[in-house]
Amino acid sequence: MKKRYTAFLIPQPGLIIRDPITKVIMLSAGEVKPLVGREGRYWNRRLRDGSVKILEEKEKPVIENKEKPIIENKEKSIIRRKPSREEND
Repeated sequence: MKKRYTAFLIPQPGLIIRDPITKVIMLSAGEVKPLVGREGRYWNRRLRDGSVKILEEKEKPVIENKEKPIIENKEKSIIRRKPSREEND
């Protein structure tokens, strides 16, 4: 069996799990996390205590990007300079 170095983990419903390094709350849709090394030990403990579970490739949810793409409005990006004192006189 091939050793896994990373896995797609999702938190159990109703639980708030923080990343041990960044202290950011894990997304409810899941994230890829390491299973080896110092940070991996943390995630392996979360797996053993049932706080998170591994989602296999075939189970991964499809997340649609519902946000509109950012389109730069060129008229708004024009830098307008302030008139100098000589122009005001």
